Amino acid sequence: RHRDQGQVAAEARGVLAEHCLVSSRKSAFKIGTETLGDIRDVTVRRCDAFETARGVLMVGKDGGRIGDVLFEDLSIQLRAYADEPKAGRPIVVELMRRLGSSRFRNVVFRRVRSDLRAPLYFGGNARTALSGIRLVDVELAVAAAPSPTRSFLAECSEVAPRGVASENLTVRWNGFRRAWAGVSDRGGGAD
Repeated sequence: RHRDQGQVAAEARGVLAEHCLVSSRKSAFKIGTETLGDIRDVTVRRCDAFETARGVLMVGKDGGRIGDVLFEDLSIQLRAYADEPKAGRPIVVELMRRLGSSRFRNVVFRRVRSDLRAPLYFGGNARTALSGIRLVDVELAVAAAPSPTRSFLAECSEVAPRGVASENLTVRWNGFRRAWAGVSDRGGGAD
């Protein structure tokens, strides 16, 4: 809730989600959108998601800091729901500005396996460049040819230099290699 309206934001910390099986028409694992208070020390590990539109969605929108977050040993199976415009994205990390400028620090995706039907998305905003994101031993299996407007493997907007780092990113193209491009910094949104 907004501090200017006499409301105090609570902090979320010490969250552990482990050994879970998840299905959702939206996001299997989500942190944000309401982010007035800080969010820290969050671990999601050894979880499987199936029939989900998006794997992980992180949105900082209201000024809270989001840090020390670990997504580890996840297996994600996406579904491209026709009525869900953000469907098919394994990872979406985005800073928006509503009531303040949130920031991410030390957010790690480690040993995440997912199919890919639409690009990964990493975005900051005009006031705050996205940073603090690492992908380690992430494996993507391309499950479809790209749409005409979403042909990049990853889309980035307002990302700080080295703001999103990857180590051992593996892409299994499954016959779609020539259809997909690399990484775009042309902007746009996760839509």
